[in-house]
Amino acid sequence: MRYKLGHRHHRCGALRIGAGLSGLTAAVTLQNAGACVQIVEADAQIGGRIRALRQPVTNRALADLGPTWVWPKHQPVVARWLEILGLKTFEQFNQGDAVILGCGPPPQRQPLPGQDGMARIVGGPTALIDTLARRVGNGREGGFRGAWNRPVTL
Repeated sequence: MRYKLGHRHHRCGALRIGAGLSGLTAAVTLQNAGACVQIVEADAQIGGRIRALRQPVTNRALADLGPTWVWPKHQPVVARWLEILGLKTFEQFNQGDAVILGCGPPPQRQPLPGQDGMARIVGGPTALIDTLARRVGNGREGGFRGAWNRPVTL
């Protein structure tokens, strides 16, 4: 496959458009199968809807701005990817009362409903993105090409 990114031409077996969770897992899967994978992403950062507020100098994630929970017990594909990537989870606290804050009445307390198997990823969901990105970035010829502010034509 030959494609043009900006003013440069590239040759690669697979072009993956989008560097969100699905795009990165697809790229890792293709790369593990022996394909040369090139990823283009229109946004200024990878991760799609999984976002984090990052420390400007170290790029360390400070706070999650996207999804928070996973249910490995009920999401076998998620559980398998967490295992493949070596990511750990911890049980989400789910006992006691929830405090509901809104724009209307004063805060209210109500029992917190159980969430069977609800867990959080150690390092937050951005750990998924960062780990997948490192795997793709270590590919033989693959990697990232930021397409922001440049045309991508196939």
